[in-house]
Amino acid sequence: MHRLNPSHPNYPLFNTPVSRSPNISVSQSIDLKKAPIFCVIGAREATRWALEWMENELPPVISLRHWLVCSGGARGIDQKAHSLCLRQDDPTLIVVPGTLQQIYPTSLLPLTQHQKAVTMSFASKEVDFRAY
Repeated sequence: MHRLNPSHPNYPLFNTPVSRSPNISVSQSIDLKKAPIFCVIGAREATRWALEWMENELPPVISLRHWLVCSGGARGIDQKAHSLCLRQDDPTLIVVPGTLQQIYPTSLLPLTQHQKAVTMSFASKEVDFRAY
């Protein structure tokens, strides 16, 4: 695990003042400034049509520019996008809501253990997900 503070050269740039930027934990080193990032936000209850469309359309798009797919890793569309990247041995960035030791949802755990998956967390302490 690597900890990145706002002064680290690989710290992702956000539109927030450095004084308010949180420390970030990442599962492995990655230079987020070099790879073009393809963000995925989708339905947790994905339709069969959407998953089939992703199977056919997303892999060639990702390969075209070597996109780094990024999402929060929710079940459904998000996890499908990550699994498609990993299937073709492309790196993927999963931003989890808890700590790196507390992967949620649990269905995301196998994806985070792949050698090409980079897991990122902004959480400084464990979160009680039972409230959600």
